[in-house]
Amino acid sequence: MIASIIPAIRLPKNLMAFDYEAPVEIEKEIKIGSIVRVNFGGRNILGMVADFKNSGIQNKKIKKIEKIEATTDGIWRDMILWAADYYLAPATLMLKTALPDFPKKQQHNLFSVDKIQAAKMPKERIAELKIIAVENSLVIYDDRRMEIAAIIKLIKLSKKQILILSPTVAAVKSLYGAIKNIFGDEAAILYDVLPNSFYAAEWKRILDGKARVVVGTRQAVFAPALNLETIIFDDGDSEDFKQYDQNPRYDARTVAKFIAKKRGAKIISFSALPRAEDFYESKNTLTLLAPARGAQITDLKSQLKIGGSLIGEKIRTAGAASLQNRKKAVLFLNRRGSGGALYCRDCGWIPLCADCGISLKIHEKTLLCHHCGKEWPLPLSCPQCRGQDIKTLGSGTKKVEAELVKLFPKSRIVRCDKDSEELPDDFDILIGTELLLKYPEKLSGAGLVAALEISSSPKNTSGALEILRTLLKLKNLANRSSAEFIIQSNDPENKIFEYLNNPKEFLKDELRERRAFGYPPFGHFIRIFFQDKNPAATETAGGALFEKLKTALGAEGVFTLKNKLLKVRGRHRFNIILKTTNENFETTREKLKYLVPHNFHIDVDPVTLND
Repeated sequence: MIASIIPAIRLPKNLMAFDYEAPVEIEKEIKIGSIVRVNFGGRNILGMVADFKNSGIQNKKIKKIEKIEATTDGIWRDMILWAADYYLAPATLMLKTALPDFPKKQQHNLFSVDKIQAAKMPKERIAELKIIAVENSLVIYDDRRMEIAAIIKLIKLSKKQILILSPTVAAVKSLYGAIKNIFGDEAAILYDVLPNSFYAAEWKRILDGKARVVVGTRQAVFAPALNLETIIFDDGDSEDFKQYDQNPRYDARTVAKFIAKKRGAKIISFSALPRAEDFYESKNTLTLLAPARGAQITDLKSQLKIGGSLIGEKIRTAGAASLQNRKKAVLFLNRRGSGGALYCRDCGWIPLCADCGISLKIHEKTLLCHHCGKEWPLPLSCPQCRGQDIKTLGSGTKKVEAELVKLFPKSRIVRCDKDSEELPDDFDILIGTELLLKYPEKLSGAGLVAALEISSSPKNTSGALEILRTLLKLKNLANRSSAEFIIQSNDPENKIFEYLNNPKEFLKDELRERRAFGYPPFGHFIRIFFQDKNPAATETAGGALFEKLKTALGAEGVFTLKNKLLKVRGRHRFNIILKTTNENFETTREKLKYLVPHNFHIDVDPVTLND
């Protein structure tokens, strides 16, 4: 018997399956989806049986399969092939991503986690959970404890396997601890930095059906849960579910849709603010929200007329009261760039991008929009009032940290951003970027939650969605501790603040706008890029393919951004963007298979177009 084997090794896209002979002693065991050991180029590697043939290639010695490591099924094989085709990635690399590295010696009990006592689900909500347990649904929530309680109830309502995906390792451990406390050895955990032997043992427990509940990061979407009933996404809006920085650039949420369809399972996604795509496709939307607490919104422009500090009077007062009551103060500021933003002390003017509506940042001698990349010269005077008193808002979290030290010299002040280390457990005041939102368990007991600077929401929906999602997470953080919630904005009357207590209405408005422009879920983007250390070589190669794609696909759906040539991790990168309708998406992908050279990267459904 000849088996067509996909090796789990990085190979070019055009090399996928190779013929191997199945020895007589394993002929009765081997099946499509079997994971086997083979000799490939002198190396002992894993592979998957993709198909069988009556005979091998004539006049060529066929190597034999050495052993069977495990056996999945045809649907698992189909998932690998489909994901590779959808994301225009080599099937061999997709398989390598999905498989554990089975060691010669199996070891168990290498992982321990603190068991967490979960909150109880209110009886009045159980009936609602029973409704969403039978079809694709969304759950909008504002309390992590209530989310975990709902997930545990859904597990109890299930009779088959459940796959639960969380965006970060910290979130996986937290959720696994609560589940392990109740379901014991029925629970399995998967994420990529676990010891190989433990990961492989958990993978086999899932395959054998001994683990009914699987908790993991995005890679766990490939877990061999053959008796699957439900896929649950914890914070399903998180960008961490998309692998965007290396091949294969898959999105666990998209792969999950294929799996759910093939296995007759449903998808339930929990989120503070769902993605528009998920809101559009869900059958039910359940809200698990605490009674709304009002956010105090203050005018940042009027505050800046008085002085240049981002720590306004209300925040100073609330922060002092929080410290006096032995509670924490959490201050959020998301700012990039070595410089800050400009502002006029005479009238409060702040320069905004004419296209995106977000504040421009200082980069050397220009003003730069961090969203679209457009540049403007630094003004010598205020274009609004012609005043000369133009100041800089500083350099972000580091400057605010220094100011906090002066205001509250006896307090333990920590900073959480890309330049700082992991957030410690013990502090009084925290100043941080969006990274602080990854540590909700360390932010309980806050007396104040404040957003120091929220610019006017961008005119494009993805930017507005990002701002609202951040504000909702901050609001939910404040709700959990009954803390004061203060937002400082240069546009306090902006409609985006009205959506804080009605996120569904925002999603409805966004879908209407996306439909008009053909954005997801009504269309697709595909990003293609070439990178090289030589900028001239990068522009030459990228420009040639750009012209080729315009000719083959039509100029209307093929474009580059103004800053098409970026520098990422020491390499120059040329970006080409394709925009296609849902109807033409598959045809476009098929054409790209032979139009795009192997040394270009393809990102289907990218997180961002400008990276």
